[in-house]
Amino acid sequence: MSGNPFETRATPEERAAAIKAANQRRQDDEYLRQSLKSRAGRDFFWRLLERCHAFETSYQAGSFDMTAFREGERTLGLMIIAQILRVAPEAWMQMMQERSSKIAVPERKDEEEEYEDG
Repeated sequence: MSGNPFETRATPEERAAAIKAANQRRQDDEYLRQSLKSRAGRDFFWRLLERCHAFETSYQAGSFDMTAFREGERTLGLMIIAQILRVAPEAWMQMMQERSSKIAVPERKDEEEEYEDG
């Protein structure tokens, strides 16, 4: 079966499963779209992507196991990015802009003192 619920060779069970999966995907897309409308939602997803090491290399020198583990985390992060880009590409652009504005400002007090000391 090709995943098309209206394919003539599909059994009634396969058609029902495909329709259920399509409905679930639409519902998930709407939940994501709504979450990304708020700053808190966008921040949550950015932190999740950072925890998944989506913006880093997975390679860990001398540790095949750790490299494989981190690649699994990174793959999940890349899947989330792909879904965001498919559902709300404008939110992805906004997330990057919000993150770049955070990077320019020191996050900890001791970092601010370091900048003042020169």
